[in-house]
Amino acid sequence: MKEFICKFNGNGYYFEDNKTTISFGEDTNIRIVVEPIDYELKIGNEVLSSANCKGYLIDISNQGEVALRDYDGNLISQKIGGEKIFAEAKFIWNKDALCVEFGQTEEVDYYPNCDGEHDRWGIKWVAEYTVILD
Repeated sequence: MKEFICKFNGNGYYFEDNKTTISFGEDTNIRIVVEPIDYELKIGNEVLSSANCKGYLIDISNQGEVALRDYDGNLISQKIGGEKIFAEAKFIWNKDALCVEFGQTEEVDYYPNCDGEHDRWGIKWVAEYTVILD
């Protein structure tokens, strides 16, 4: 099983190169490793931002199955997938919940709302199925 490690950078959890999406490619199962953190940004005695996460292992399949485990590998919850095969998944972390979206990235033509060829084309995420782990 292929593993993707999520690291905390002060704004949230991201894969390498600050990406939030992963592609299944030839793999049918992927493990997302959410590293534990205890983060606090202070100036003087004032806390500007903070985050706390115990760490999780999230096993996902390209059919939308999700198994949430604690950092020791004990199963917390599981969502059974469906028939559809997804090409990509996106991991979203916030203080209230972990979220895994299944879908795809698509190329977008921003014409006529662009300044020229340098900003005409872009990529957007299209979610087709979402699992919220709260």
